Amino acid sequence: MANGSIVVGGTGLIGSEVLKLLAADPAFTPVTALARRSFDAPAGIQVKVTDFSEKLESETPASEYYFCCIGTTIKKAGSQEAFRKVDYDLVINSARAAFAKGARIALVVSALGSDKNSSIFYNRVKGDMEEALQQIGFRTVYVFRPSLLTGDRAEMRPGEKVGQAIGFLAGPLFLGPMKRYKPIAGKTVAAAMVRLAKAQGTGVHFIESEMIAKVASA
Repeated sequence: MANGSIVVGGTGLIGSEVLKLLAADPAFTPVTALARRSFDAPAGIQVKVTDFSEKLESETPASEYYFCCIGTTIKKAGSQEAFRKVDYDLVINSARAAFAKGARIALVVSALGSDKNSSIFYNRVKGDMEEALQQIGFRTVYVFRPSLLTGDRAEMRPGEKVGQAIGFLAGPLFLGPMKRYKPIAGKTVAAAMVRLAKAQGTGVHFIESEMIAKVASA
């Protein structure tokens, strides 16, 4: 079995926290961040710049773990087609490349409400991605479906600003069935991802937002 970890989306809110955790844990080394641009990663993390083209497999190092935290918005991407190229094509292409190079444990961030049959384009793309991910052949797949994310990022999205405000003002109201909609910190999602990577489970697991918080604090 290959050793090491691949991280896609290491510049984002969740991905940057995942890199910090992996850098501090020898169980996951060596760690390679595949990115479309160079960035300052934690000490010990190798950053490999790629355009995620047909050369991706040859640019992907052997590893055991595949972490994917990438995601955008339709507004930022510029169109539905451009959004799908990131949140579906880039995710699935990098997952296939990682699997081809030995990765058998995949931990991927999706979104609350993902559903391949949804009438909402965003949710439908996330659902399509989840289905394609399961067909690649990983021994273990963890799909994380967080609610609105909170935390400091270089480019705060308007929806996340609203989420942080709601979380602060209405936190006690997120009870029972509403608990799944409570905003969640990017650090919490990252902690849950790394914790479950160590669990060495098998099969496909969907980790909803309220369960993410429980796993992270276990």
